[in-house]
Amino acid sequence: MWFGLMRRAESQSGVTERQDVEIRTNVSQYLPQISELLNRVPRQMLLLLKTNDLLRGIETALQTRAASSSFLNMSRCCVRALASCWPSPRRSTSPF
Repeated sequence: MWFGLMRRAESQSGVTERQDVEIRTNVSQYLPQISELLNRVPRQMLLLLKTNDLLRGIETALQTRAASSSFLNMSRCCVRALASCWPSPRRSTSPF
């Protein structure tokens, strides 16, 4: 299944019906491991991943060329937002 997903990502050709059925059938098997992994990922990284996914969805819906510039701009905005909330060396409490 994983190699099928990787081939799809490389080819951007979409999921076949067989692959769709396989994903839907096996997702419940992997859900606990996926949840456990996501619980270990820092919130800041989840913000970047979710926002990147959103940008890719928008680019796909608008049929625009996927460019790294949108990811870079989004990353800069996320870093600025996190930096404004991050505790300075003088403060001991964390906003997260």
